[in-house]
Amino acid sequence: MFASPARQASIGNRRALPMRHLGIFVLLTSLLISAGCGFRPRGNIVLPDGLRAMNLVCTQAMDSNFCDVVDRQLSEAGVTIAEDSDRLPTLTIGEVRTERRAVSISNNAIAAEFQVVRLVNFSLTDLGATLIPQTQLAQSQVYRYDELSVLGKEKEEEQIIEDLDQQLSAELMLRLSLYSDRNAILQIFAP
Repeated sequence: MFASPARQASIGNRRALPMRHLGIFVLLTSLLISAGCGFRPRGNIVLPDGLRAMNLVCTQAMDSNFCDVVDRQLSEAGVTIAEDSDRLPTLTIGEVRTERRAVSISNNAIAAEFQVVRLVNFSLTDLGATLIPQTQLAQSQVYRYDELSVLGKEKEEEQIIEDLDQQLSAELMLRLSLYSDRNAILQIFAP
């Protein structure tokens, strides 16, 4: 009636074996389903073949930080940035600006919180045709302002702007990924 400890361990291992297989089965099934529905981890944006090589034009030289972020993300997506080729699509980054405004006031009538808004204009053209007309993207973030640590808050605002540039660049990449084939787009919008 009573089994030896070795026999009990053997029985326990046989019971655990199907549970282990069930766990592996569930994991593989969920991976297959997520891969089948087109799920990709955040940051892995795949651009269409027609945008695998393009020109990147930054018209606002004073804010090259955003253009550097876009250039890096395009390179990570496998896009070759060309040197002014007329036969390739051209992504034009227009005005990039930062707005800062008070969103709450303290009891001393001093701004307690600020909102930093980062705005960027961009367009995509190919062979003289406009694929994406001039479009403005915006991202914002609110931070608490302490008048006693002004230097620290300046650094914090710089970090917020860098984060907003990353978010704007990711949004821009997502917009570019929506276009499946530039020839199909040109045919759709042809006069």
